[in-house]
Amino acid sequence: MKGRLEFAAADAGPYIPCGDLRPQKGQDVKITAIKKINPRTGQTEVTAYKVEVAAAALVLNAAHLGALQHYFRVFYPSDNKEVKLGLRPYSMSHSGQLQRNVYTLDTINISFYIPVASYGTYATPTTPA
Repeated sequence: MKGRLEFAAADAGPYIPCGDLRPQKGQDVKITAIKKINPRTGQTEVTAYKVEVAAAALVLNAAHLGALQHYFRVFYPSDNKEVKLGLRPYSMSHSGQLQRNVYTLDTINISFYIPVASYGTYATPTTPA
């Protein structure tokens, strides 16, 4: 499944493609458990998850750069599946590095934390409503 990052002004859309995903450790949406030791039991417990998405920017335009946050989703066109990320702030990173014969300049980065109960929402792509 090849995914792409899309953004919109509202959760219902319409969504506009803004980036090709750059998988991190083989995952389009990287989810990392945040753990702490419970002082009463001495056991390690997952308290939250960190969700990260990175995408190579397709086109930088005023609609995308003109707001501090957008509704984002990861969309898989070949399977017609999505992972909605919700209203999220984003950052842009710029690098002029040559990687595998491709000159990459701009990357869209999204990073946020979710409660343990929300894990399935971000880990499993669903069919758009």
